[in-house]
Amino acid sequence: MPTVPNLQRLLTNPARSAQMQAIVDWLSVAAKDFSFDLKDAPQFARSQQAKVYALWQSNLPELQASRITAPGIRGAPEVVCDWLVPPNARKGGLVYAHGGGWVMGDLASHGRLARLLALKSGIPVLNVHYRLAPENIFPEPLNDVRAAFRWLIHSGQAGGGPVFVGGDSAGANLALSTCLAEAEVGRRAPDGGLLFYGAFHGDMETASAYALGEGFGLTQDLMRWYYKYYLADAEHSDPLAAPLRASESQLAKLPPLYLNAAGLDPLLCDTLDMAKRLDEAGTEFELSVVEQVHHGFMVMDERLDAARDEIEAAARFLVKVAERV
Repeated sequence: MPTVPNLQRLLTNPARSAQMQAIVDWLSVAAKDFSFDLKDAPQFARSQQAKVYALWQSNLPELQASRITAPGIRGAPEVVCDWLVPPNARKGGLVYAHGGGWVMGDLASHGRLARLLALKSGIPVLNVHYRLAPENIFPEPLNDVRAAFRWLIHSGQAGGGPVFVGGDSAGANLALSTCLAEAEVGRRAPDGGLLFYGAFHGDMETASAYALGEGFGLTQDLMRWYYKYYLADAEHSDPLAAPLRASESQLAKLPPLYLNAAGLDPLLCDTLDMAKRLDEAGTEFELSVVEQVHHGFMVMDERLDAARDEIEAAARFLVKVAERV
């Protein structure tokens, strides 16, 4: 099993890196008018957060980009995606689900990250615009990611190469649940996955949720707010909603996975606990815990060396797995 940092050490006297502190200071000015309250309508919160996401989408790397639509599952609406193809692309593809608590985000919000993953790995990326909660509750956003994955397999765009799934935060939840769901129904499952600081527990009752639930960007209350809108009346014990509830036999069917976690994240335990479960199930995985940074750091590459390093590491993982599939 990859080395897992001591949780107690991570939770004792947490502090930001100098670069992370500089980002917090910058956002306190650049995003000062983009705040929302948990009493606000989710649609208003979504519009405010879109302005924050936009701050990270300057200088988009150039590559071939085309808009496609994938048929929805069981008569659901078509799923709009961006197909991002880097120069000298390898065969295969990565289906990417953005973060945003299942309530926020779109094709633009994580467009730079999706493009960088394509450019660094040489593997085209299918950036998915899944339906959002509360207008569309579990499992509808998940079904959209599954629909995009099936389209990429059957459309021929992957050229017969390996097809991966990935995502950050809520998107990591959807990516991992796609692996579980497709294997469960006997369909072709993804060949590997990228899971960036995922939400896997289905609740916020962990040690990190309490220790890091205030003062580091994402809060315990905000994450509960997201779960409320996404899961609604769904059972939190459903492994497709909370992948940590999956059985060992289900986890044993998973493909190779790259997991990372932010050290200053109330969801830190979600990734560490998932790593333990994967190890018990004998599933191949790599784990990176990036200390002194907030949840969501992967979109901050222009100002944060740790984000650039993690994008490179995730790309290397994809290439390594692709070369042996």
